[in-house]
Amino acid sequence: MKGMLTGPVTILNWSFPRADVSKEVQCKQLALALRDEVCDLAKAGIFAIQVDEPAIREGLPLRQVDWDAYLPWAVDSFKLSTAG
Repeated sequence: MKGMLTGPVTILNWSFPRADVSKEVQCKQLALALRDEVCDLAKAGIFAIQVDEPAIREGLPLRQVDWDAYLPWAVDSFKLSTAG
């Protein structure tokens, strides 16, 4: 059996994020919640756990000069969600 989850960046980009909290903070909060799910799946004996991030590019700024403000926290959030 395989577990499949939507990643934190995709959840954030396909949701209605709060305006009073940075997207970086919200994404890391989502990543922590997903990490709990990943750990629960692993404890249940699921060894193949897939975390999809189809919308990671949707949040990517159009200007490449602005990518450094987005990619570090987006990638870190994905890594955090799968580190358990």
